Amino acid sequence: MAVRVLAVVALVAGLVVVPPAQAGSRGPQAVVSASGGTVTLAVTHGGRTVLRPSPVGITTERADLSSGLTPAGRSKRAIFERYRTTSGKKLDRTVRATETTYRFTSGANRLNLVVRESADGVAYRYELPQDTGAVTGEASAFVLPADSAAWLAKFRRDYENPFLRYTTGTAEQAEYMHPALFEVGGTFALITESDVDGRYSGGRLVHTGGGRFQLKLWDEKVAVSGALKTPWRTMIVGSLATVTESTLVDDLAPKSRVRDTSWIKPGPAVWTWLAGGRSVQQDLTRQKEFVDYAAARGWPYVVVDAGWYDDPNWRRTSFIPELVRYAEARRVGIHTWVRFSSVDTAEKRADYLPWLQKWACGG
Repeated sequence: MAVRVLAVVALVAGLVVVPPAQAGSRGPQAVVSASGGTVTLAVTHGGRTVLRPSPVGITTERADLSSGLTPAGRSKRAIFERYRTTSGKKLDRTVRATETTYRFTSGANRLNLVVRESADGVAYRYELPQDTGAVTGEASAFVLPADSAAWLAKFRRDYENPFLRYTTGTAEQAEYMHPALFEVGGTFALITESDVDGRYSGGRLVHTGGGRFQLKLWDEKVAVSGALKTPWRTMIVGSLATVTESTLVDDLAPKSRVRDTSWIKPGPAVWTWLAGGRSVQQDLTRQKEFVDYAAARGWPYVVVDAGWYDDPNWRRTSFIPELVRYAEARRVGIHTWVRFSSVDTAEKRADYLPWLQKWACGG
């Protein structure tokens, strides 16, 4: 049985030092350091530094917890969990990780940096035990070697941009989406986030030059009431197979709050946008052909994408009810794409969703 040698943390004169992974240890290792009031986190794997010392910290309306930090101790615990999913890379999941909480103070305020290490990655989050007002930003950044390869997609709010290959240091100074993939000397690192549930702002990466990617929150201020736990800043680290097979993002996420999941039936779908864009989404004949295609292969769904609603009288003129009946006879379900702005208030949902429900019931 393989034995993982855990790093030992020494607290000396305000400096938190985590030695590099010992020979024979498995998985990436976090290296947390505090000096001069600031804190950094690096990641090593197989004796190589994958993530260079990168700033961590958070700022709020009433506290700057990115500087002036004094170490105040640490604690460590082992994580062992089992859970089951209804779909995904594998259904039965086992989570083994080490979680270390580094405690810092800044005046009367406290900051906990919670770091998890597992065989497939490193993640960290911030805990603020006290109410310090709205969050105004994070110091969180990821510093990669400038000569490493990067696969990045420019940021768009609808997340519809291609991923292109760059060299980390020469990538345009611009905003990029999660996830972002890097290769450092044959080791891959996929940077993303987990446990973003609507109570905290989603993030994106801003390349500020030289391979430094700063985390930027969507909201200028994130309202907080009471204590806070932020989403996880997540790095899947290892071979390309590790990145592909990892369930780390799921492992870090909390349990679903949906009690009745019987109505959720995941499965493959025929998605037709690339077959002709908007015009195809407005063509009943073509959509019936896609239903036939799905039925012949035993696939349960067809997605009718943006544009089916372009007629201002779509409630009366839409072909969706006829398509639903046609698909139902072939044991295929219909998914419709809806613009978020059409259902982003309770009033809009009360107007819009009953029509979809009526059509789903054959109306």
